Amino acid sequence: MKFKNFSTNIKIRLITSFFTRTISLATTPYFIIYLANHVGKSLTGVILIVSLIGSFISSIIGGYLADLYNRKHVLLWGQALQIISLLGLATTLFIHEKVIQNIFVTIALYVFFIFQSISSNIYKPAYNALVMDSTNSSNREYIYKFNYWMMNLSMAVGAGIGGFFYKSYLIELTFVAAIIILTISIILQLYLTNHSQVYTAKSNNIFKGLSNQYAIALKDTKWVIFVLGSALVFSAEFSLSNYTNVRLSQNFEVVNLYNIRIDGIIGFSILQILNTLLVVFFTFVIQNKIKKFNKLNNLIVGLSLYILGYTAISYSDQLFILLVFMVIASVGELIFSPYWQSEQVALIPVDKRASYSALSALSNTVATSLASLYLILSEYISASVISLIIFSLSAVGVACIIMAIKRNVLMQDSSAKM
Repeated sequence: MKFKNFSTNIKIRLITSFFTRTISLATTPYFIIYLANHVGKSLTGVILIVSLIGSFISSIIGGYLADLYNRKHVLLWGQALQIISLLGLATTLFIHEKVIQNIFVTIALYVFFIFQSISSNIYKPAYNALVMDSTNSSNREYIYKFNYWMMNLSMAVGAGIGGFFYKSYLIELTFVAAIIILTISIILQLYLTNHSQVYTAKSNNIFKGLSNQYAIALKDTKWVIFVLGSALVFSAEFSLSNYTNVRLSQNFEVVNLYNIRIDGIIGFSILQILNTLLVVFFTFVIQNKIKKFNKLNNLIVGLSLYILGYTAISYSDQLFILLVFMVIASVGELIFSPYWQSEQVALIPVDKRASYSALSALSNTVATSLASLYLILSEYISASVISLIIFSLSAVGVACIIMAIKRNVLMQDSSAKM
């Protein structure tokens, strides 16, 4: 299957997601560095956790609305809120940098940072559900493999843009981000269709309907185990943007390469770019090499390499060692990611795709919260202890993911025999 054979919805979703992720990765990690340098790591960690809690709640509400109402409309309204928040964030940052720095401007900066995170998450369940609606069991794994490839390409572009323009052009990058989201909204309005949505029955009481909808998902034990396991595993990678980036900006051993000075911020960008380039150029190569092996074994091997690599990255401050372990982490990611995504979709009931997708945001919320907690703890404990915590929690996460997948396979086999 080739890109040209994908449905229009899938093509639009893949292309617009590329630009959305690119501008997000060109701004958000560097805002975290900016805040950490201005208010300290502890307060920045607290701000991130507040932002994540708000984002998770907005994702839950967005998922509920996307199963009840037209997903395209939920998507567009959410993006409208994100445009407002990005413009507010850029304006406040301009005032903070160019005009005046006082407690009110600083608080406004925090508020818009949190609002931007919340608004960008409220429409993601609708976005994800629209893709699920356009896939089937025969093309799902390939579509998600291609989505994974484009996601990592956007990471390389975003990291490169952010790393080289962060110090002088963060304000401009934020304004550009708002313009890009506006352009994407116009494209989605004109070309995105919502023809295959399965609607959930509406409740007269929105709070009762909301609780009932998610109670069903929370009672799905295998799904909850899968989500929490994923959270623990991904906390290793998310620590790169919420903990390791700040540590490298302060403790990195500066390297001079051909008269180019590589400091911690540039080093962080190089790591992200390396990860992405490996994925962009080797995704299909590695997938073709491993497809003859058992998928579950591939998942275990890939996850093991992944957590080993990111654990080492969370500890080292030497460029060569960081690069070696980023290669290891990236290879692990290439091995497990497409199968992990496909299994995630297989665990979700058709009529509750947006709600389950929203609840799956819990994995990102918990993972990023843990990564933010590592940032807070770094003020009080050593990097080696934090790395040990990262490895231990990630290993538990791998066990949870395997358990959930095996349980789902057993249930499917039992249903097939009945």
